[in-house]
Amino acid sequence: MMIHEQMKTIFKDLLNLDDVQGIIFLSHRGKRLFSEYAGATSRDLKDIDWSEFSDSFKCVQEAELVFANNRIFYRRAELGQVIIIMGWFATIAMIRLKCNELLPPIAPDNPDCL
Repeated sequence: MMIHEQMKTIFKDLLNLDDVQGIIFLSHRGKRLFSEYAGATSRDLKDIDWSEFSDSFKCVQEAELVFANNRIFYRRAELGQVIIIMGWFATIAMIRLKCNELLPPIAPDNPDCL
């Protein structure tokens, strides 16, 4: 419980941005280390196994995925992977800025990704 509260404090600024519906923080192997959702989003994402997603994105540094009802912003960092679920009105520039402040970037040292 202590780690969850620490992670919630770290990601508080991201969670408070307009139209951010949730944040998932994964290890580099796809294990969910932290998640926080707003509203119905939690029901939709609660039981997802993120390991395949994580494996598919192992060479991706950053991505924005657009769906019919929302968007997902993905960022790989030194400490893990962040997935931010957001609506149409979330400002991607502000999300990138907050990620830059919170997460040290990862160096592209994986030879499979060069």
